[in-house]
Amino acid sequence: MYCFSEVSTTHVTNFVFHSGVMLTSQAKSILGEMRVRCNAIKQELESNIQLYKDSVKQSRTVEKQIQVIALTT
Repeated sequence: MYCFSEVSTTHVTNFVFHSGVMLTSQAKSILGEMRVRCNAIKQELESNIQLYKDSVKQSRTVEKQIQVIALTT
């Protein structure tokens, strides 16, 4: 299965045209599958971004706690 960024114009043209006849239902099916896959990839990336943001926030909190301990000793 392809993500849109992985599909060249040639691939789409080959999917859509076969012997000069447009196969719209097949093309729609393929594009629908690609859209679903791309959405899954997007959701995974958004999840990873949020995990990263949460870990940066946590590390900053720990760093501030270390600075407070260093100042009090």
